[in-house]
Amino acid sequence: ARDRYIGERVTQMWYTQAGRLATAAAMKMGYEEARGYLDDRMRDELLAKVAKEAARISKEATPDTVRQMWAKRSKAHWYRASYGYGTWMLGQDAALKGQKAEEKPPEQNTKDKARAELEEKIKRYLENQEMARKAKSSAEQSDDLEAVWKELPSASRAQWILAYYAENSGDFEVGPKPIFSACRECGGQGARELVVAGNNVAKAATGQSSSNATIECPTCHGLGIIRRILYR
Repeated sequence: ARDRYIGERVTQMWYTQAGRLATAAAMKMGYEEARGYLDDRMRDELLAKVAKEAARISKEATPDTVRQMWAKRSKAHWYRASYGYGTWMLGQDAALKGQKAEEKPPEQNTKDKARAELEEKIKRYLENQEMARKAKSSAEQSDDLEAVWKELPSASRAQWILAYYAENSGDFEVGPKPIFSACRECGGQGARELVVAGNNVAKAATGQSSSNATIECPTCHGLGIIRRILYR
């Protein structure tokens, strides 16, 4: 009965401590530091904290026995973690991993044709943006990531860290399919079409001195999706 109780506590504390470590890292770490922490120290710290909790119940609870208990845990419930609007920071390949391209229905009318033309225009724009990003130096890219990371709410950073750890650490079983949802700002397009008026607002109101401009979605940074994962 004692062993069963310790095993249940280990399972509970593993989830709890993972969330606490993610929150603590989000509060004090920049993006590069957080990535290093995720790839290096977080796994050891999590095990140490859970083992310490288990040792309060039984002196026989060592880090090795605690990890064995975790491996034998009940997997009755799935938990969800989201990369949120920081999904793009994974890089396009990692962010879209597991996503199957949707088949588009054949065009049937003028409205469908206009939508297809707009989508093609946005696609070309995003391809050009991606080429420009790749041309940036690693230092410039690092500065961009750090700046955006600081702008994210701490709760969003904590969720990002937890999602990354759950998906990549090997501690958890990850759901067979990630969950994708469209960015609410651009409707999943990755870019937005704006009407840019000229200097004379009155002329713009009459349809003169205005043109359309395509800009990268400032929220999802051209990715168009939010990535979530299930883990247990």
